[in-house]
Amino acid sequence: MSGGDDTAARLERLEAAEGVRELLQRYTATVDALPPVERLADLFCEDAVLVNPDRHEGRAAILDYYGGVLGGLEWSRHHVVNSAIEVEGPGRARHRGAFFALLRRAGADSDLLVFGDYDDVAVRGEDGRWRFAVKGNHMAGTRTLADDSER
Repeated sequence: MSGGDDTAARLERLEAAEGVRELLQRYTATVDALPPVERLADLFCEDAVLVNPDRHEGRAAILDYYGGVLGGLEWSRHHVVNSAIEVEGPGRARHRGAFFALLRRAGADSDLLVFGDYDDVAVRGEDGRWRFAVKGNHMAGTRTLADDSER
């Protein structure tokens, strides 16, 4: 392989990794904006799969799932940490990382901390944008947080 080919391959990997990071940022910002869930549509392939822990197949089913979850929240703030992105081939990458989210359910008196792992497959569309082909949200736990008046 010539130096130019190696440079082009490295650049492709870097651009793919940055595209997946941008997808993750768009995902967390959109989820935290709460409804309308239709804003999530462009983040998922038409035939995407969400595992959370049940399996939801297709963009419409995924939006239905998020509509139910996000509709029951007053607010949320998601954080993605310890991400590793592996480029699996042209236009395809796997993201593994951890997440935690602070949120408040509608009508609740306290906030929650939820945390777990992401295991995602992202693909680059013909328009150059990265989307989830598989979104794996694996919950590890939930903790109720005391408010300031309880300290």
